[in-house]
Amino acid sequence: MKRARVFHLIATILPWIIVLGVFAWLVAARFPLSGVVRYDAPLDSSRVWFHAFLPAERATSPGAQEGGWIGQHITKEPVYAEVRTPGIFDDVELSLEMRSQKQPTVRIGLSLLNNGVFVMTSVLPASTIPLQELPDGWKRVTVHFSPKSTLGFMRFMISAPGLTSNQGTIDVRHVTLTYRRAPLSFKNFFPLVYHELGQAWRRFRV
Repeated sequence: MKRARVFHLIATILPWIIVLGVFAWLVAARFPLSGVVRYDAPLDSSRVWFHAFLPAERATSPGAQEGGWIGQHITKEPVYAEVRTPGIFDDVELSLEMRSQKQPTVRIGLSLLNNGVFVMTSVLPASTIPLQELPDGWKRVTVHFSPKSTLGFMRFMISAPGLTSNQGTIDVRHVTLTYRRAPLSFKNFFPLVYHELGQAWRRFRV
């Protein structure tokens, strides 16, 4: 009898433990204590947090490319990559591993949703973009943006004036996205949740 009661108690409690565990995981993912969310992956496919560069007539599909490397090959400009943001943040850092041929000038821009349409808000010219030389000849390009509102989605742009006329190319093989906001505390947790619910409502209405 006691054993049956124990099994019954476990069967009753276990689903709630699983539900609470999933809820805690979702809260931790959406509101990390450090205030930093980082995604990092090779550009071998589209992901939930980063869609491959489009349109298809200007960039190849992500994955294995001619020459044995993995990423996307861009032959015309501009191209756009839509991203899903992880909740509320103050700053986003985009880092791309790139290389170019016959194309010295590259610009990276950011578009935000406005009444259901992406509107360009920031464009960083090549002269302001820091470059890190990598051992195999590729370069790591890192840009920072501080958008005021995202409604859950943003769109990054790569522009390269003269790319087509110069018959140049741009290759992208790796992407890293880092979102930052203030570290989570009891004081700012509920305002963040309130703001998050407001963002969700605005996305629903768009």
